[in-house]
Amino acid sequence: MNTKAFKYKAVAAMALLMGMMPELAFAQSGGGLDEATALKIMLGLTTAISLGVLLVAIFTLKVVNTVMQQEAEKKAEAEGKELVRQSWWWGIANEAVPIEQEEEILLDHNYDGIQELDNHLPPWWKALFAATVVFGVIYVGVYHVFKFEWAPLSAKAYEVEMAQAALNAPELDETNVTLLTDGVAIEYGEALFAKKCVTCHAADGGGGLGPNLTDEYWIHGGDIKDIFKVIKDGGRPGKGMIPWKKQLSPKEIQSVASFILTLQGTSPQKPKPAEGEKYVRQ
Repeated sequence: MNTKAFKYKAVAAMALLMGMMPELAFAQSGGGLDEATALKIMLGLTTAISLGVLLVAIFTLKVVNTVMQQEAEKKAEAEGKELVRQSWWWGIANEAVPIEQEEEILLDHNYDGIQELDNHLPPWWKALFAATVVFGVIYVGVYHVFKFEWAPLSAKAYEVEMAQAALNAPELDETNVTLLTDGVAIEYGEALFAKKCVTCHAADGGGGLGPNLTDEYWIHGGDIKDIFKVIKDGGRPGKGMIPWKKQLSPKEIQSVASFILTLQGTSPQKPKPAEGEKYVRQ
């Protein structure tokens, strides 16, 4: 058994596993939880599993170090040399040859009377380097390759936070609401539409249980004020659309209503037949 190679592989495996803990923990949270709960579960699992992995790593390295020490004792006994013992934790942390045995790893290079030792880099340093590489790969995958919604880049996170910070206008209602054209606000409205409205209106606005939002016909009027009021107070009684005023702020309703108006004139895959009266936009 090549115990030294096994030791390096064990350290690398532990670093890889600990680097993957956030992704594994997040995957365990499932798709049915809200983001805050999923993040709490992720952090809890990451902490618990990381502590467990750390304890297993320490135990594994202690066992490996003991085996290596026994092999070194046998080799020293066979060569008739005296083995200088080191504490197991010092051996794991540094893996340096004791001072008494440094002549064995002294290189022939001589620079003005200064010679070089052929010592290893400390295992903790190599494990830390491996962990940073694993972290870098995961970071690039999460933020730049897969671009998960729960892990936006800093510029995107700033835009979303700014949009959310602007959602503090309780005095906004159907009497004074205006159409938003800002790209960030429309994008935020689209995200809310995807979460709240697609079940009844389809992802492309073509309609289903609810009416088609892409044509010129409206049941309650097609002005931004009309759409705002319908979202806030709910649609026709008995048709299933709930009042969203308890779940969405006025600014959020404004963003959704403004996004809905961007669907005008688009071509959904399965458009529902027109309902209501034709609305001519001024």
